[in-house]
Amino acid sequence: MTTNPLQPKGTVLVVDDDDTVRSGLYWALTSDYQVLQASSRDEACALINDEDVDVVVSDLHLPPHVDDIVEGLALIDVARAQNPPLQVVVITGSNAKRAALEAVKRGAYGFFEKPLDPGELLHFVNQAARMRQLEIENRRLREELSRPPGFTHLMGTSQALERVLKQAKSVAATSATVLLTGENGTGKEMLARAIHQESPRTDGPFVAVSCAALPEALIESELFGHEKGAFTSAIQTHKGRFELADGGTLFLDEIGDLSAAVQVKLLRVLQEREFERVGGTKTLTVNIRLIAATNRDLEKK
Repeated sequence: MTTNPLQPKGTVLVVDDDDTVRSGLYWALTSDYQVLQASSRDEACALINDEDVDVVVSDLHLPPHVDDIVEGLALIDVARAQNPPLQVVVITGSNAKRAALEAVKRGAYGFFEKPLDPGELLHFVNQAARMRQLEIENRRLREELSRPPGFTHLMGTSQALERVLKQAKSVAATSATVLLTGENGTGKEMLARAIHQESPRTDGPFVAVSCAALPEALIESELFGHEKGAFTSAIQTHKGRFELADGGTLFLDEIGDLSAAVQVKLLRVLQEREFERVGGTKTLTVNIRLIAATNRDLEKK
């Protein structure tokens, strides 16, 4: 499986006390994933706490108890205790399937046998990474469904918040483009969702994009889409976020991080609601409401 160039790489933590095995795991995965390495359960747990890990690939026999699987099973318990749980792929010898099955009972996604088969390993990790992303998405959707719609879950007693909510309520019923400003963590996306939910577009999609999280070389394709063959890895047509938000609301977070070149193309879409996919000549028209947010002072930018 080849990583989609439009998606950020996931992170895999490989855990084995054998340097040669760890090196083999690293080279088998590094083209598709960011790979972290640890030689013991303690090192692995520290990385799990400090890094955004998606999948753990671990031998069950770890120091200091390499004669049994107690350290490997303990690492599985730690990984599965994360919220949401990390997926674990176990490395085992051909004569240790019973131990591997015990690991699966403890929550491991699956196991593969030594000697290392890079294709088999990558297949397991790809499947485990997909499962991790599904769990994250399911968690996000459950949180959204548990919140009351619109402005009812945005409450406070400060006059500043009251003024913001009054302005948001007044603009929600319109189709006006909205710019939300404020420091990180102040709830700009929550307010954007509330405006969408209280608008006539509430039955349409709400599509959120973090401009800061996308590499500059890919953001044009992510926003406007691309045609098959537009570049080397474009094996099929890709709809951009503007198309996906048609009939609803597009939320561009950290819009101040966009390059000047992308801002020029964005201006045309805002004025005309028209654009072309990367590598395409057909002009596409969308009916969207744009809400943008930034933590910068754009007048000083």
